[in-house]
Amino acid sequence: FGFAFENIQYKELSQRRPNGRVRFRSLSDFLLDRPRDFFALDPARSQPVDVRTSIYAGYVNDTWRYSPKLNLTLGVRYEMSTIPTEANNLFLQVLTPSGPPVNVKKLFASNPTKYNFEPRVGLAYDIFGDGKTSIRSGFGIYDALPLPWIFTPKEAQGAPFNTGTTLAPTAGLPLGSFPGNIYNTVNFSTAPLDVQFIEQKPKRNYIMNWNFTFQHQLMTDLTMTAAYVGSRGVHMAFGTDEINIVLPVENTPAGLRFPTPAECAVTPSLCNRLNPFASQVRGTFWDGNSFYNGLQLQLNKRLSHNFQAQASYTYSKCIDDGSEASRGDQFLNGITSPLFIEKAHRRGRCAYDLRHVFVGNALYNLPGPKNGLAAALLGNWQLGGIINLSSGVPFSVIISGDPLGLKGTDVVGFPDYMPGCKIENPSDPLNYINRNCFTAPNPLQRLGNAGRNIATGPRLFNFDMALYKNIPVTSISENFRVQFRFEAFNIVNHTNFAPPLSNNAVFGETGAAIGSVGRITSTQTSSRQIQLGLRINF
Repeated sequence: FGFAFENIQYKELSQRRPNGRVRFRSLSDFLLDRPRDFFALDPARSQPVDVRTSIYAGYVNDTWRYSPKLNLTLGVRYEMSTIPTEANNLFLQVLTPSGPPVNVKKLFASNPTKYNFEPRVGLAYDIFGDGKTSIRSGFGIYDALPLPWIFTPKEAQGAPFNTGTTLAPTAGLPLGSFPGNIYNTVNFSTAPLDVQFIEQKPKRNYIMNWNFTFQHQLMTDLTMTAAYVGSRGVHMAFGTDEINIVLPVENTPAGLRFPTPAECAVTPSLCNRLNPFASQVRGTFWDGNSFYNGLQLQLNKRLSHNFQAQASYTYSKCIDDGSEASRGDQFLNGITSPLFIEKAHRRGRCAYDLRHVFVGNALYNLPGPKNGLAAALLGNWQLGGIINLSSGVPFSVIISGDPLGLKGTDVVGFPDYMPGCKIENPSDPLNYINRNCFTAPNPLQRLGNAGRNIATGPRLFNFDMALYKNIPVTSISENFRVQFRFEAFNIVNHTNFAPPLSNNAVFGETGAAIGSVGRITSTQTSSRQIQLGLRINF
């Protein structure tokens, strides 16, 4: 058994975009100097956020040996955290998505961690009693505490720690606003500010993990392992960079539909953003779910006959309602602000889902003479290598700009996908996305059915090699060695293309096709690199 206490002081100063940010709807608008919106920061009013919280934990567990073949471990852990506070009581947030900003002492109203009891159970069974074949299994509940890392980055980017606002009038900013005169359009004393919304009565966020492992010793120095690993996340934290948007007017069988320009002209209130008191509103909700199932296979050869090696393969699938927790852009291949009002559309492959992963490594002590000059030159050489193969990471195919008319500071639209169509062209890095698989929604203000992370990026193949020469210097000490190292990374110089994250928009805001969709402009790994080194061990 044991106990633990941790006091956390999390301090962060974030002066994001001190020179502002200007965005344009299209290249023609940029050439005409007609900005869509402008973010401005008042750097004189920036200050650090200083968050305080504490963690209390305790556990008890015991292992029972029921027989020479069977061991059983049972335990329970209790872990709770206090509601985060700000050292100077400066928290400013909206308590409802549409409410006015208010000062609060604590980030949320109720503590979901008071009853965080986490049972754990595990067993190990030696099937034949000879120590060569075993079964192991376990189950446990693990809490994901609402700690400052989840919301402090968003808090630090909002008032009063960062006094910023975004000007996004319906018709855009006046011609010629950029770059010289644009700051003159901002009045920080009256402009709505960027703030944060945090779900005030969060639910307990926990993860259930389980596994079943079979291990068998094939030879004296060779062991194989096969395992099933599963995980289920409940009430997972979901972070988005914008919830202050125009709301949909209709839920059609084809998807949510937002007001069209014609409807806004007749009824302007339909096109008002959700919160009239704020500019950008970042949101944190505890409504997510995650599911992981994986098959893991491993061969492990211990060092014998101057050779050791290991090979591992994982086949897995991960699904969630949004992989981002602390902010919308945690993952480069993620969507920064998925619609918080449409959980079903958020559901998709995890941003870190890799269907197939194989990793192998080996080290061989090259045979050589033991004595004389020949031993000094040809002895004590080692040859090693690491090979890595994996599926590509998932990413989304989108419509750029603001086709839905959300009027938020961080928005995105989705096209319609034709089921069964092969999205990727792996052999064509200039047209990696098959644009024929997608059509623009009709009307454009309807949310397309192409879900989050529907596409898969290029696969990865990488092989690194190393050659070492070990030189004992016994005249200094028995343990003193000089090692010459020749290392080659990506020795076969294989090009590992990255997914086209900067060219994943198949249509523009008006529904016009984008010619550069699917164009890959970067790689996951560097080209071949060779380095020489000298290492001294003592």
